[in-house]
Amino acid sequence: MCKSTRVGATTFGFIGCGTINAAIVRGMCRSQKAAGVPAEFKERGGVWLSARSAGKVAALKEEFGGQVVFTVCEDVREIAQNVDVVVLGVRPEHFPEVLALLFSDAAICARVAAGELFFVNLAGTIGSEGVTATARGVAKGTGRASAELEAMFDSMAWLAKAMPLPPVQHRNGVTVLTEFVCKDCKDGAGVAAEARDAAEAKYGAVVALFKVLSGSADTAVVVPEAQLPIFVTITGTMGIFYQHCRVMQRWMQAKVAAADPGADAAAVEATTRDFLIGFFSTVMTDPAHGEEFQELMGAQTKGGLNEHGIEMLREDHKYEEALPQVLETLYGRIVGNKSKGAK
Repeated sequence: MCKSTRVGATTFGFIGCGTINAAIVRGMCRSQKAAGVPAEFKERGGVWLSARSAGKVAALKEEFGGQVVFTVCEDVREIAQNVDVVVLGVRPEHFPEVLALLFSDAAICARVAAGELFFVNLAGTIGSEGVTATARGVAKGTGRASAELEAMFDSMAWLAKAMPLPPVQHRNGVTVLTEFVCKDCKDGAGVAAEARDAAEAKYGAVVALFKVLSGSADTAVVVPEAQLPIFVTITGTMGIFYQHCRVMQRWMQAKVAAADPGADAAAVEATTRDFLIGFFSTVMTDPAHGEEFQELMGAQTKGGLNEHGIEMLREDHKYEEALPQVLETLYGRIVGNKSKGAK
């Protein structure tokens, strides 16, 4: 059995400890000792983890074990039986297995029905309807589907979907997540008021968490689920951006080697990397202060380097056609699965 002390307003549990869940946990742990973090968040201690990805779990315990209580569970049901919020960070193909374990458990189903347990789905290609359909099927098939649980499933008030990025581990990452929804919850219909209020309070804790993990931005982007696939599509370009950076770095290194054959290769690699990081951080400063992207493009010097580069990408490489094609393909993968069960 797993044992841990529940401290503070909300206790979080993480099923799956891959890149994103590990980043969230790392950001949470760092925020607990960071200046300026609200006291109630510092007091939420006791982080519950599934034993998946043993290497990442061990690394987290080694890095933060002196300041944070970790509860590591072999059985994911023990996490859902004890925490307030479960963050599902497993790969889409593992959702059926995990949901089958969770929603065949009477205690977990009762907690969800009462609004005592809230879920956050991190799978980019599985929407809330898909997760709900799978969970409902398991609960019905195992005789756990009470009227209250069915009402909670119908309302969609038991879960949200979020798309954090790895920089949340440094408390510097924007997260987009779905708004709280409680369908047919007005005028006494559907979910009981107490259950709805309990679920909404836990959703508020989720938003607060991602605000903390955004660092100085202190923001989380909240959108209706119908809009979420559009934002998720853009997160799929992160690797493309890194590839662009690597191509530029290699070009710079090759040019330095030709222009200055005696230059130290290791030093050149470091300076080009530092420059690219600083450059791309810098160019977003004006948009962050209200400048529109189109205005900034138009403000480039006529006949200058930037205008020349834009024209080459547009005319010679059909960039304005190629990039939307990539985005449409990624978007298609997401919306093609959003309402399907987790298969």
